[in-house]
Amino acid sequence: MLLVKVLEFGNLRLTSQTFENAGDILPMHNHANDPTYTHITVISRGSFLVRGKGWEKTAVAGDIIDWEPQIFHEFESLEPNSKLANITK
Repeated sequence: MLLVKVLEFGNLRLTSQTFENAGDILPMHNHANDPTYTHITVISRGSFLVRGKGWEKTAVAGDIIDWEPQIFHEFESLEPNSKLANITK
């Protein structure tokens, strides 16, 4: 099960997501096609298989991903209680 908590600080939004079980998935999605849009993912606990259209990589605690707009991606937890935080503006 995916647990989501959202915090807002002015125009910044922090979405904290905890993946309770290995194999939990945040489905494929993308974000705004706006050159001023910012989307950063911080892996804070555990590990994930991160997939996009035609690519995949493993991300572990401490990794930071600075996304370009319109990049499709999804996360699959590889360990129980893996956690990530998305910062968007």
